[in-house]
Amino acid sequence: MTCVDTLTLLVLGALSSHGWLAHKCVVYDDAADWPADTSCPGLRNSASCHGVTDIWNDLRDLPPHLQTLCVYVHRNKRVHGPLLVDSFSGLHDLQQLHISGCFSRILNGSFRGLSELRTLTLKHLYVPLDCCEAVVVPSALLDLPRLRTLYLHGYSLRKLTPDVWAGLPQLAKLFANATCDDDLAELVCRVTLLTSLTELTLSAPMVRELKRTNCSSNGASERGEATSANLTTVRLTFGLVTSVDPGALSCFPELTYLSLQMTGRLQEQLNKTAIRKIEFLDYGQDEGELSMEEICSVVSAFLIKRVDLHYKRIDVSDFEPDQCKSLEGLSFLTNSVSPLSLTCFYNFTNLRYLAVEGHTINNICMPQLPPVKWLTKIRLEFSFLGLINRIQLSCFTHLTALDLVANAISDIEDYSFAGLGQLRYLRLSFNNISVIRR
Repeated sequence: MTCVDTLTLLVLGALSSHGWLAHKCVVYDDAADWPADTSCPGLRNSASCHGVTDIWNDLRDLPPHLQTLCVYVHRNKRVHGPLLVDSFSGLHDLQQLHISGCFSRILNGSFRGLSELRTLTLKHLYVPLDCCEAVVVPSALLDLPRLRTLYLHGYSLRKLTPDVWAGLPQLAKLFANATCDDDLAELVCRVTLLTSLTELTLSAPMVRELKRTNCSSNGASERGEATSANLTTVRLTFGLVTSVDPGALSCFPELTYLSLQMTGRLQEQLNKTAIRKIEFLDYGQDEGELSMEEICSVVSAFLIKRVDLHYKRIDVSDFEPDQCKSLEGLSFLTNSVSPLSLTCFYNFTNLRYLAVEGHTINNICMPQLPPVKWLTKIRLEFSFLGLINRIQLSCFTHLTALDLVANAISDIEDYSFAGLGQLRYLRLSFNNISVIRR
């Protein structure tokens, strides 16, 4: 018996125990028994189909009782033809459908028979190098009355006519990675009529100008209030924003997450957007020196709870700690290898999480410093600590998690973790530790 024959028997044995083959698909009753495909999120009654070139033929042997189906079209074709009518009409019990591939058109009837579908994913395989310009006809989603969650990854929202959403009365969550769309106002107008929406995650890295939204042609108000009526979670991600129109984000007055870079002064630009509150700000600045004074002013103005900062240089010499009192999480992320003292941030009495990446750390704790009882999680990465001693960590009496990955630590001295009685998680990977004492 050859090695190939042996391997074939092993595969067939595994399939007979936990699943079975249906042309280009693996069908399994329980994902725990079939760990080979971890990218398909289905747990039970699922099928994963790879190298699909013809949905009609490649999926013809699938059982009708499936609850989850993952389709991965063949990578040799960047754009496939249209998603044909009745492509999935025999799968009446399907609740999740995840398609990786780009179609030229999605037609009326492409999803016929999927009246029980709750989650739909359309993902372009060539993101971020390319985008899918699929034309979605106005009635393409009419057969999905119970759809709750929609993922559009690498599909252009410009190709979706406003009335395409009319067939989704229960859609609550929309996740869109609009890699090829550069007009935020147009993107917002595409979802203005989704009054059932409670959660919106929109990534638009090509947007450079935040323009004021005018969706009156869609039947919504000029500011697009229809969009934000029921939204409780809004996450927006942009690239480098060079200009902001007054009221550009007035339809999203409260943001759960905002990620962007900006030219000009951060607070002045954010004030123009008409945003009132930002829970988590992820901000990057490649040019010039980032000012902690301005960051704290922004934190105070927009009631921010967490800030992640990406930069080359930062000035922490002069700022008002009281303006940062709402912060619960703070991250300094750079590759400048410049020194940074952490002790000036220990006055942020609501701070629970502190992360530093890329700085050399001058001081962590000092003998005269009182206990820092509010910090519970610290991550220091690429901070070149070299060694750990008892004084460095002694002030963090309520620490529950400490991540010291990749810090060139070679020596851990006696009683370095003394006093950290509440510590539950300690990570020391990617160090060159040669000595660990008591």
